[in-house]
Amino acid sequence: MADFFFFTEQDAQSTSQLTEQAFGPLVNEPLSFESYRVNNLFTVKPNASAIAVTDSIPFVQQCSGVGNENLVNIVLLPISNPNFNFPTIKFYVYRGIDKNSLFTNDGVIKQPDNSWKANNILKILHDLQDQINIDNEVTGIEPTYESLGYHYSIIGSENFQADEAYLETTIFKEDAIQLPIVKAGCHIGKFTGGTIPAGFQMIHDRMGYEPTLGNIRTSDSIIEVTPLVVTPPSLPNISDEFGYTHEKEAILTYIDPTGFYGCAQANGIKVSTYTTISDADGGKVIASEIVNLFYNKEIVYIDIRNDQNYSYDYYKNFGAQLRLSYEQNGSDELVVETINYNDDWPLLRISQKELPQKDSLSKIILEFPFKGVSSHSNRFYLNSFTHDFLSETKPKTSFLRLNDFDENNQFKIEYSEEITLSNWVQENGSLGANYFIFKYSNIQNSGNNQVLRTKNLDSLFSLDMKLLLGDEDVNDGDFKTYIYSSMNAPLIDKYNDHDDSQDVYLPKIGIAKDKHHITFFAFKDRSNYAARVDSLDYPFDLVNTGKYNNTVRLDEYEYDPNDKSLGFLAALPYRTPSKDLKLKMVNHLFIKGNLSEERDYLYYLNSNSTSKGNISLDPRTLDCLTITIAEYEALLQANKVRTGKEYRGYLHLTGNEHYSGALFHIEEFKLGLRGIFISEADGSIGIDNVTINNEGTDDFFINGLINKA
Repeated sequence: MADFFFFTEQDAQSTSQLTEQAFGPLVNEPLSFESYRVNNLFTVKPNASAIAVTDSIPFVQQCSGVGNENLVNIVLLPISNPNFNFPTIKFYVYRGIDKNSLFTNDGVIKQPDNSWKANNILKILHDLQDQINIDNEVTGIEPTYESLGYHYSIIGSENFQADEAYLETTIFKEDAIQLPIVKAGCHIGKFTGGTIPAGFQMIHDRMGYEPTLGNIRTSDSIIEVTPLVVTPPSLPNISDEFGYTHEKEAILTYIDPTGFYGCAQANGIKVSTYTTISDADGGKVIASEIVNLFYNKEIVYIDIRNDQNYSYDYYKNFGAQLRLSYEQNGSDELVVETINYNDDWPLLRISQKELPQKDSLSKIILEFPFKGVSSHSNRFYLNSFTHDFLSETKPKTSFLRLNDFDENNQFKIEYSEEITLSNWVQENGSLGANYFIFKYSNIQNSGNNQVLRTKNLDSLFSLDMKLLLGDEDVNDGDFKTYIYSSMNAPLIDKYNDHDDSQDVYLPKIGIAKDKHHITFFAFKDRSNYAARVDSLDYPFDLVNTGKYNNTVRLDEYEYDPNDKSLGFLAALPYRTPSKDLKLKMVNHLFIKGNLSEERDYLYYLNSNSTSKGNISLDPRTLDCLTITIAEYEALLQANKVRTGKEYRGYLHLTGNEHYSGALFHIEEFKLGLRGIFISEADGSIGIDNVTINNEGTDDFFINGLINKA
């Protein structure tokens, strides 16, 4: 089990955290803004320790703003996550660090004195430099702030990276700098403390909201939104209203650590911690001790996302009215609350609620509105990323297709079946801090709602997907990839496609670049849940974010390297744990109207698909869309000028022609974009489909091998 720590000592606070310092909506702000703090601030003692929560790569940047010249912020890129269910944490940010605790005015890393814990970042950096000196047969060279990436924040230097640069891109720049790795519990710096607050922030892996250097260089982190002003009896303009709610979505990129540590308490996981500054070794405590150091110790978050990792009813296609029910003492009747998910910020907070309890647990009952349910073609799914839940029809689970029928075997038309959540309870009887994070998914084959997905490729791949490790050209046989967690991907329902697996799952999604092509791909996430019992088919990811060099055996393939490349698709089979996945080519007749032609198709075949042992990969759970770099650049350009360009655009394939034979179902698609726009005529949310063509003339076509019988 991976160790994880509290971010400072337990006794570091000189006063309890105040409501205005806590993660959440801010009050008494100027009326010109609605504000939400997505950082936690604490008043701490001078020189309180900054402690690495988990094994990580540290990265240090100058704190921006007047008067902050002696402050730096430390970012940790975790290489391990705590061993309980929780969505991927991309970064931890520590604010208010004393720059002089790390290096001198000349940029030399200081030697640790006895005020540092034995496991500390200064010792790690000096040990690494000593080894480099030995390897290079030199002496006297000391580590500098470059070994922490600080030089990227020195304005006017040749290494300076602007605020607009992506944080992850800068961390993995291809230069001579190699950042160290620190272990969980490492003493990574000292908070200035006193009148300078200490900040601690957690950031999700969230497509379209990837943090920039400017985001993490600030002394605080607050989302500010201009209020939507409507004078009764007028109704809000739909375009203005949607833009207003869209701006508020930014808060979902961040996590309140209170609820994170509360999840540990709910799972019976202890937290490692140092009790005092003089505590050299640390120990483990029940997580509620850590939770109670936060102001939000009695806040339960219910965070419901749609398929695109926006909030639950972002596209106004589910119905905003949720029902929450609670038991009450001395009565069998439930207390029912109807909550409009769009009324405030897009994150439900249940605050300081005391409920009946059993075995130190209280129940929260949740019902979703059922909108447009009229046949089995409308399938609603609920995935939980944090806790198992109980439904009316199934035992405890983290994945459920919601039941369509009521007790009279009629289609439910108002609300779903009841979903029961169990929450831990504080000693005073109030609900303890927690996170319930869900994805609510729907594929609607016969629906007429324009926003809903009608097939798996709809809104699966977005142009918000970025090659954050650099989009420079690569050599033949090389490729780069960037992977997003399944929080960012829509549910795949193979039941409704030309696929005999009938599998239902959340994939990870990625983008890859080789010499001539961009490939968008999705594969079954090993850590998520499917409808079948054998949902975890393999223990390793198909491929990870990275840069892969000259690993493919190009001599096995016949092609002209001057204008073709099989870099990513050919190398991928050699990246799977079992090596059973093989890239195959089939030549097949394609009939288009009165014409027919022979075409070559690539497909993956698992040569050992019946093997068990948790290392096989079913290629039916791998979806790829490969286009040329020129086609990709045309998509990017079209996305900049399309109607509704301020909102996310998705790759869209329009079926043009198809041919079904005894062995294959093959299809030809037009390549295009899909996105939403707000109709100026009636203010409704509409869908804009754009076909991409070559310099304004011929459409781009994509060949698809849909299924091999």
